Amino acid sequence: MQAQAFTRERKLEIAERSEKLLTEKFGIHAENIIFDPLVFPCATGDENYIGGAVETIEGIRLIKQKIPYVRTVLGISNVSFGLPPGAREVVNSVFLYYCTKAGLDLAIVNAERIERFPSIPEAERKLAEDLLFNHVPANIPENHPRLRFCVAPPPIGANNRENKKPPSINSTSRQSPSTSAAPVLERKRSRRICRWTSVCRTIFSKDRRTA
Repeated sequence: MQAQAFTRERKLEIAERSEKLLTEKFGIHAENIIFDPLVFPCATGDENYIGGAVETIEGIRLIKQKIPYVRTVLGISNVSFGLPPGAREVVNSVFLYYCTKAGLDLAIVNAERIERFPSIPEAERKLAEDLLFNHVPANIPENHPRLRFCVAPPPIGANNRENKKPPSINSTSRQSPSTSAAPVLERKRSRRICRWTSVCRTIFSKDRRTA
C-alpha cells in the first residue's frame, strides 16, 4: 500500500528488512548488498514530493549508521527533474555533495553534466541548497515579482483535495489515518514551499551554459 519509500524512516525500515532477508534466507554476504534509497524530484512544485531530497540524504545517513557494512547507490539526476539543463548541473552537483557527506558509496551521474562543488557560484549554490533542504527564505514576500510567472494553476479536482485520498504513492506513510486533512498552518506552509520551488524554477529558467 505504501509503494516506494519516501520518508527516511521508511527507507531504513525496508533496507533493514531486506538485509535480513538476503543474508539469512538467501545466504548473501552483507558486503555484497547495495541499496538504492531512491530520490524523488524536488523542483516540480508537487506537494506530494515536498522534502524528498532531504529525506533521501537523511535516509542514506540512517542506513549507513544502522547497517554500515552494506553499500548505497543513487541515481542523482532524478532530484532535478523538471529544471532546465544548466540548472540541473548545479542542483545535481550540490545534491551529490551532500549525499556523499551522508555516506553515499556509489552514484549514477553524467560526468559531462555535473560541476565540481567548489566551482559553483555561492548564490547558485545557496539557491540549490534551499531547494534541496526545503528552506523557504523569510525575505520572499507574497507579492514577489517572480511569483506571478511561476505559480501554476491548481490541478484538476484540487478544490476537493481534502475530501479525497491524495494521489501520492506515499500518502499512507506521511499522513495520519485519523485525520482527513492537514492542519491549516501545515497547508499554508506547503503552499509557501510549493511557491518557493516555483520561484527557484523561474530563477533557474535560463540555461547557465548559454548565459
